[in-house]
Amino acid sequence: MTHGKLFLSSLTVGIVAVLDQYSKHYATQTFPSNVNTGISFGLFSAWPAFVWGALLMMLLVGLWVAWRNWWLDFPVGSGLFFGGAVSNLFDRFFYGGVRDWLPIPLTTLHNNIADWAVVAGLFLIFWSLVESEHHKNFAKKSVTNADENNLSVEESHEQE
Repeated sequence: MTHGKLFLSSLTVGIVAVLDQYSKHYATQTFPSNVNTGISFGLFSAWPAFVWGALLMMLLVGLWVAWRNWWLDFPVGSGLFFGGAVSNLFDRFFYGGVRDWLPIPLTTLHNNIADWAVVAGLFLIFWSLVESEHHKNFAKKSVTNADENNLSVEESHEQE
C-alpha cells in the first residue's frame, strides 16, 4: 500500500509542478507578470534569491525526512503541497524569485498555481485530519453504546 501512496503523491507533485511551470511560461509571454523575490506578499524581498532557495530546499528536505510516513497518509494533499513548493523552488533557482501572474481578487497582489496548490494541499490534509478524528470519535461512541447495550442484555439474562 505504501508504494501506491508514494506513486500517487509523486504523480501529484509532477502534475502540479509541470502545470505550474507551463502556466508561468505561458503567462509571462501573454500577460503582465512579476518576479516575487520575497515570500508570500513580497515579504523579505531584499534577501538574495540563492539564500531563499537554499533555505527552502533545506526546509522541504527536512519536512519530508522528518514526517515522510505522516505525509504518505495524505498522498494527494502532500503531493499538492510539495508540487507547489518544488515548482516555486525551481523558479527561485532559475529566475531569482517566483513568477506571479494570477491576480488575487480585491487586492493588488498576484500569485501562481503553485501557491494555490500549497494552500489546497494543506487544507486537504487538515480536512482529512478533522474527518478522521470525527470518525474515530463516532466509532468510539458506537463501541461504547454497543458495550452498554450488551451489558444491559447480560444483566437482564442474569436476573432471569
